[in-house]
Amino acid sequence: MKLRIIPYKMSSSSAKNLAKRLTEKLGYKVWRSGPKAGAYINLCWGYSKPVTEYDLERFINFPPIVAAVRDKALAFKQLEIAGVSHVPYTTAKEVAEDWLKKGKTVLARSVCGQGGSGIKVWESDSGPLPEAPLYTQYVKKKQEFRVHVYMGDVICVQEKRKRKNEPVGNKLIRSHRHGWIFCLQDINEPDGLRVLGVDAVRACGLDFGAVDIIYNEHYNKLYVLEINSAPGLEGTTLEAYANAICSRL
Repeated sequence: MKLRIIPYKMSSSSAKNLAKRLTEKLGYKVWRSGPKAGAYINLCWGYSKPVTEYDLERFINFPPIVAAVRDKALAFKQLEIAGVSHVPYTTAKEVAEDWLKKGKTVLARSVCGQGGSGIKVWESDSGPLPEAPLYTQYVKKKQEFRVHVYMGDVICVQEKRKRKNEPVGNKLIRSHRHGWIFCLQDINEPDGLRVLGVDAVRACGLDFGAVDIIYNEHYNKLYVLEINSAPGLEGTTLEAYANAICSRL
């Protein structure tokens, strides 16, 4: 069966570049489109709209599963059930308020925000905690990683680092717009990093995903922050996904 890329939006540059690279490697046109029946495998790049007329076997990352992972509260619940280490979370405001009373920093979050969007940082002296569908407790981190997993294998590991010679915004939110970028060189991986990435993707029922993981040196512990079903790709990561996809068709 031929492959198609089903992006969460047609303008996704990563989906576009992946389709182009797969076209070069597979020798036929890999289209970006909505799901197609018949002799097609639908690789969903963040696509999470309902599908009822297709078999599960026709999808890589089945859309209802992607939808559940995009809802961060549901994703954390899946990780919790599976016993996968993750940052403390709650959907109950009173629990988050108790964290504040104990001197913890709380992140009030939207359930589907990306790249640090939809996050409000709250301290005990910040005033009344805002209403939010999800709260996570801030965990101090020495390092932050992105572990790319495809069909049970780690295909690439990146470390998030401060961009050189540029001011950094909010230090608690390590996003691109706050001056942080993913790097591939000279990575010192903590023990268990790759295993945790694989376990997180498996726990959520995905075929592939990019798992954001932090390392707390004091407790010597790793925590999952989130799982991305449509990670940004370029250069090495693009080639890693293209190679992994082609080798498993």
